[in-house]
Amino acid sequence: MKVIHVEAGRTLFGGPQQVLYLLQSLQEEYPGKIENILICPIGSEIVNPAQALGVKVIECKMGGDLDIGLAFRLAKIVQEEKVDLIQIHSRRGADIWGALAANIAKCKVILTRRVDNPEPVWLAKRKYGWYDKVITISDGIRDVLLSEQVPQSCMVTIRDAVDTAAFVPKEKESGVFTRFNVPESAVTVGVIAQLIERKGHKFLIDVVERLVQDTPDAHFLFFGKGPEEAALKAYCEEKGVSQHVTFTGFVAGIEQIIPQLDMVVHPALAEGMGVALLQASACGVPIVASAVGGIPEAVKDGYSGFLVQPGNSKALYDKVSRLLQDKSLRETMGKQGRQYMEEAFALTVMSQQSMQLYEAVLNES
Repeated sequence: MKVIHVEAGRTLFGGPQQVLYLLQSLQEEYPGKIENILICPIGSEIVNPAQALGVKVIECKMGGDLDIGLAFRLAKIVQEEKVDLIQIHSRRGADIWGALAANIAKCKVILTRRVDNPEPVWLAKRKYGWYDKVITISDGIRDVLLSEQVPQSCMVTIRDAVDTAAFVPKEKESGVFTRFNVPESAVTVGVIAQLIERKGHKFLIDVVERLVQDTPDAHFLFFGKGPEEAALKAYCEEKGVSQHVTFTGFVAGIEQIIPQLDMVVHPALAEGMGVALLQASACGVPIVASAVGGIPEAVKDGYSGFLVQPGNSKALYDKVSRLLQDKSLRETMGKQGRQYMEEAFALTVMSQQSMQLYEAVLNES
């Protein structure tokens, strides 16, 4: 079986990281049974690590939604490589033009839907009808498509995965956060997300003052970059909590940082799944997050963390405060979260489900 994977992302976060995980596990679990080819933009960060896995990589010009030429470039590659199946992992024009390429090359095609933002019904019914199957990375995303009249029979849920060998619980080490000027005695709360409005950082900033009154050693670290950085820093100043919040920017080696956190908070307004939440649980770190999109599938409420309604700062305060003040509960939820990741979100779970889908699609007339 020869499968082409199309990923239009240029960085190695979120979707592209999940594609790399899938390729890694397919290569390891099914040697000799599947040949994977990756098509990605020229200069993408995924190129070298994919090649290191033994995957053939073809770098291709990808100009976005208006780049109709992408359909013909992809179709040519599919025909030259004599591919059995195309899996399109992203948007940015790859979804639309990839479907057209499959039609031109007369090849089976699967789309992975990673986001839960709504689309007009007329568009969804037509767009998703182009594919032999649509993978939703959470039941939350599936439910959005169902509400847009996409037939249940067209979809299958295959959830994102976490590398449970790379993200592991570790003993607390001294000095890990000194580079961020965080006191050694701090109880650390991490938010690992792009600095964009829908990630909901403001709702946590709203309650930082009260949380610090209850737990004076609490300190909040915002990991990530984004267009809202200046506005969020200004909001911290306005609220008088800047001394309790650190903006770290992008931090390499996040798998070394997460296990040192006391908890992770994710007050998002929308989220397809939340890979950082999977990573936190794999590292044995409890979570407080919004009950939106696929998050309730990543965080078991009352087991590996707490869920709150999005935009509800009072509920967010209550749950974060409870964890801040109960170290034993943090440890229990962290251990349970690790177990949950090993059972339901390991790389082999994703690759096995994907392989079963490939075979089913190819066996359909």
